[in-house]
Amino acid sequence: MWSHLGSNTKQLVQDIKTISRLNNQLLQCSAVRFYEIVHKLKPTGASRSTKVCMWMFTEAFGRLLSLSKQRVERRSAEKIELSPKWEAIQEILAEIKSENENKSP
Repeated sequence: MWSHLGSNTKQLVQDIKTISRLNNQLLQCSAVRFYEIVHKLKPTGASRSTKVCMWMFTEAFGRLLSLSKQRVERRSAEKIELSPKWEAIQEILAEIKSENENKSP
């Protein structure tokens, strides 16, 4: 039966498989890994002439790429922010240092 299908239908089936895999990877992979996967799918200018998933040239794919990148950037920013625990530790250390300076003759 597969041999009776046209090339457009076969391409659509491949597109559905790709989107299904992306859906699973979104739930299973880290933000960085998912962005890498989506970025590798990004078509280049030369790939328009070869057989490639046409949905990757749509606004929806651009949005997927953009949102996955934002997700990575947001995760990176969260890791960079100092935890309130570290601020408390810094205050305690500063207090200990000032007490030690006051005790010194």
